[in-house]
Amino acid sequence: MITIEEVSCPNCHGTIEVFGRDGLTVVESSCDVCGYVIPASSSLAQLPGQNQMKENVYAKGEKTEYKPCV
Repeated sequence: MITIEEVSCPNCHGTIEVFGRDGLTVVESSCDVCGYVIPASSSLAQLPGQNQMKENVYAKGEKTEYKPCV
């Protein structure tokens, strides 16, 4: 299942949306404010600002769930 995680940018504290699967980022994500980049294949556990809300999105007919990031 693919997840969307909002993390705080370590440079400007803006919000970065990160798409993940199997504990890794799926694509490169960047901060809209300052341009800080989180590369694809980064570990989700090592992301800055990780204690934000995690949203599990629709994937392969499964119901959307909202869970707090642990």
